[in-house]
Amino acid sequence: MSNVNPIPEGFHTVTPHMVIKNAAEAIHFYKKAFGAEELSRHMTPGGQ
Repeated sequence: MSNVNPIPEGFHTVTPHMVIKNAAEAIHFYKKAFGAEELSRHMTPGGQ
């Protein structure tokens, strides 16, 4: 029997995400206040 990893490469057992209003503004705040690093951004076709 082969070993199968149930967690895809690049993911962790818990992968948090947030859905909030005014996300661009919040991201800017997190970067300035906490030194956060934006790894990716997924926007809707309408630019949100």
